[in-house]
Amino acid sequence: SFPGAPLRSAAASGAMATRLRIGAMALAALVVSARRRSDSDDACGDRPPSGTSALQQRETEGLPSPLALWSLKAAVSCQAAPYHNRGRLPVTSDPEPGCDCGEDAFFIAAPTPSTVAIGVADGVGGWRDEGVDPAEFSWSLMNTCRSQAELQGDSSQVRRKASTRRERRRRREELAKSEGGDPRELLRDAFSHMLQCTPGPPAGGSTACLASLNRSSGVLSIANLGDSGAVVLRNAEVILASRPQQYSFNFPVQMAINLDGESGLATPDQADFYTTTVQEGDVVVLMTDGILDNVNLATLQRAAELLRDADPQEIADTIIGISHTLSQSSFDSPFSIAAREAGFPFPARGKVDDMTVVVARVERASEKPPPSESDRELLEQLRKREGRPPWLRKRAWWRYQKKLSDR
Repeated sequence: SFPGAPLRSAAASGAMATRLRIGAMALAALVVSARRRSDSDDACGDRPPSGTSALQQRETEGLPSPLALWSLKAAVSCQAAPYHNRGRLPVTSDPEPGCDCGEDAFFIAAPTPSTVAIGVADGVGGWRDEGVDPAEFSWSLMNTCRSQAELQGDSSQVRRKASTRRERRRRREELAKSEGGDPRELLRDAFSHMLQCTPGPPAGGSTACLASLNRSSGVLSIANLGDSGAVVLRNAEVILASRPQQYSFNFPVQMAINLDGESGLATPDQADFYTTTVQEGDVVVLMTDGILDNVNLATLQRAAELLRDADPQEIADTIIGISHTLSQSSFDSPFSIAAREAGFPFPARGKVDDMTVVVARVERASEKPPPSESDRELLEQLRKREGRPPWLRKRAWWRYQKKLSDR
């Protein structure tokens, strides 16, 4: 009823709108922090802490999707040593149903738009004297590596590792440029995740050999820790072969977690690193020492020559068959030769041990890889919660802001 009233009413409405916006921002910050706390609490699940996948990160943050030109068609074959079948300690869970690799383990990760990774591990048998099944540690390591590989490039991990906005921007730019996985970092993250298990990290020790293919550049990176190994064949010729790491004869370099939960012996940073640019038709072979102690490179080349056009599964089964036959024979194996060179009177014969091999053939990617299960679940949650595409949500937000400013 007096002139000043409308002005005071408009000012009060503006102040109220400002307070509402600040309250909404504070509530959103609390929700984000609660989600981050819930993610960090799950330190020892079957998979690493949940978060946005690499595919979703590129969609939400505007990073360019890589052009997937290369892929790996991988297969595995393994055979447990007879004495491990007799004295095997009970395993609480079967990580790979229908596959008994003794104390060995492996993983073949689902391909992401940028990388595809594979790996093998050999559990250290000496831990049986402590009442620990070596297979528990090796399978835990490989399962964690697989999960980390499938979630590599996770934007939530970028936020955790980079505390400042500038650091986050730098890591996003590096991700957009490289679009590839470093197997050393993959091994390091997996081992660190195992050390953070909330009920207590699994005790044991293992060697490891990981390979990761950059799907856009065709660069294959290999990290080898211990006496497992990798060989890359092109037209049955060896273009790359890793070297074993040993403290002394038959004492391989190994990463371990002691019974008190502390890490011991080697760290993932001590792994040897190899790179090569692959071509279509190249064959990548990752093997544990049960094969390398019986099969030399010449025998492996002859098998690759005979199976040049064979399926990776047939090649893997053949390598296991050759290694098993030689381990039972009087053949002067690589192990017996190395034993005599080290001063041990070892006769000319093979060495019986667990045997695991992962064989992968490099192929041209025919189509964009399908989204992983985590991608599909996240996208479904976003659709249910938001109901609108990002550009429409942004337009609606600015319309709402304009309405507030016009009041």
